Parts: sequence; structure tokens; C-alpha cells
Amino acid sequence: VFVFTSDLSLISEGLRKMCICVSPPLSEEWERREILERIVEEIRGSPLSRVKDVSVEFDDGFVRDGRGLTLHEFETAVLRSVFERRRIDRHVLVRVKQEAFEKRGFRLAYPKEGFGHIGGYWALKRFFQDFILKVLRSGVAAEWGLEPIRGIILFGIGGTGKTLLARAMANELGMPFIKVDSSQIFGSLVGESERNVRRLVEVAEAAAPCIVFIDEIDQLGLSRESYVSTDSGTSRRVQNMLMD
Repeated sequence: VFVFTSDLSLISEGLRKMCICVSPPLSEEWERREILERIVEEIRGSPLSRVKDVSVEFDDGFVRDGRGLTLHEFETAVLRSVFERRRIDRHVLVRVKQEAFEKRGFRLAYPKEGFGHIGGYWALKRFFQDFILKVLRSGVAAEWGLEPIRGIILFGIGGTGKTLLARAMANELGMPFIKVDSSQIFGSLVGESERNVRRLVEVAEAAAPCIVFIDEIDQLGLSRESYVSTDSGTSRRVQNMLMD
């Protein structure tokens, strides 16, 4: 018996233990390349290829930027790009990707400002440079199996530039930036908060590598007594899922 669902939580945990659960990726790189090559071949064999200023040249970056999209969404991005821009344009792909992530409840951006746009914070920027950027860009680090820091907590009162620093980091790394408010995680229904975290993890893994910025995460840092008295341990479970 095969069962297909977009929400695994609809199936009880007891039944899930008796089944083999398979979560296919939204799209693989080779699948997106096949779709792109097929569309390009069809365009070259159609009257559209004789229209002035229509270009169907593309590079590997366009295929890689399609991470996190379903095959249908990627195909839509390619076709919209050709008909709107008369070429395979990354900007159209980014716009389609942002629309797709918004439907899933998340905001995706490709920040244009880097560390050069931020005044001060020299020690913090140096920390990011030494322990993240250099590790990712260094071939020596890769040879030794060194990985950059994956979790960072920025602490400070509102308006001190925490979000701006995170956006600048995404720009320096050339990665998409996903911003999530902690209010998006907690839900009023039983199991909704855990389901939101799983959806966030799935989206982040599909778009990886990327920067995930969780705003007001201090709302998750409740005391041990609060776990018991207010939400039957929901906050503790959500926090543990995020830390994993």
C-alpha cells in the first residue's frame, strides 16, 4: 500500500513506525538540467528562435540557483524568463523562487549589501571573516575536513543591526537569506509548532546552502518551569528540534 501526502503529521506516529517513510527532494540538479535543456531544444526548433534578440544560452549557475524549487516551479521560471526577458535570466528565477517560498510561509531574499555597507562592528566582522568565510573559501580547510560555525546567536537591543549583519553575511557568502519570525513557529493547535519547525528545516535543506535568520529567538528560551506550566513542553520540543 502506497500513501502520498504533503503533511506527514496527518498519519499517526504509531502507524508511521510500521511504514517506510520516503521524503523525495523537491528537485535534483540533474532533473532541472534536463528540463532546461529540453526547453532550450524546443525553442531552437520553433519559430521563436527566429525572433530577434532571443537568447537561450545558460550556465551551470542557473541550474544550481533552482535549488528549493519543484520541477514545475523551475520550468515556470525558465519559460517566464524567455518570454519576459527574451533570454534565460537569473533575476526571473529569483523572483519565481521568492514567490514559491512565500507560498510556503517564508521570505527569501538575496541581499545586495555586504560588510562594506556596515560601519563599525570591526571585531564581529573579523570573527565572521576568520571563522566562517575563510573556512568556506580555503582549500586547506576542506582538505582537513574543517567546517564553519553553523549556529550563531546575535544578542542586542532592537535597532543595533542584528538583521543587517545577518543579511551582509548572506551577501558575502553568496547565499540566499531566509528570515523567519519566532511567531511563525508557534501555533495554537496541538502539534502545529513542531510541524512548522519541520517545514522550516525542509525548506532550508532544499535551498541549502543558505542563511536562516530566526528573529526574536529569545521567545523560545523559556525556563524549565515555563515548559511545564504553560505549553505542555511544546517550547522545549521546538527548541530541541531547532538546536539539532
